[in-house]
Amino acid sequence: MASKCICQICTCGRHYCKHLPTSFMSKGEKQQQCRLTEYNAKYKEHELYKVEPFRPKIKPLPEGKIEDKTIQRVDFQPYPVEKPWVRPQEVWQKPPGNMEGLTSYKKEFTGRHITPPLPIRHDAMPTVSGKFQGEPTYKSDYKKWDASPMVKFSHPSSWRPPTLLETGAAPFKFEKEADTGHRFYNMSNRHLSPLVTNRQEVAVA
Repeated sequence: MASKCICQICTCGRHYCKHLPTSFMSKGEKQQQCRLTEYNAKYKEHELYKVEPFRPKIKPLPEGKIEDKTIQRVDFQPYPVEKPWVRPQEVWQKPPGNMEGLTSYKKEFTGRHITPPLPIRHDAMPTVSGKFQGEPTYKSDYKKWDASPMVKFSHPSSWRPPTLLETGAAPFKFEKEADTGHRFYNMSNRHLSPLVTNRQEVAVA
């Protein structure tokens, strides 16, 4: 345990240490609390320096040759290896005299000279000089007919342009339509309900 400060031991009030400074804001009065603690007394502040990078020291290189002997090279030394014995091949020598090229096959199957076959050529067709006169069956059976141009199918229009009157209140005049014209065509295509058709049948009866 750290020792106590003089300001902590003194009871008369006359003794004080540097850890109890006076403040100029308090008009020269001493502070009652001491700044010295057990932690500050045990763990003192040390000056820190910047960490320098690690660099190995430069050492002079040893002089002389580098010895390349290793345990592997000392224990396993190379031995002289001889090539395996190989039987030498015999040199071929040509026998004296000429080789007879006649065989039994050539004696039994002698060659024969055969002329190549001639290509088949058909007799040439006789040609007649002059112009052909006559009518073939194709022209007589299939005659050409005069075909009229095709006309697009369309219903005849019953509408007619109006005529302008010289006098009168009505500015236009429509001509009378025939019974077989547009009115009759519309009446024939009109859809009738079953009730109306039944009434017409009863009236006719």
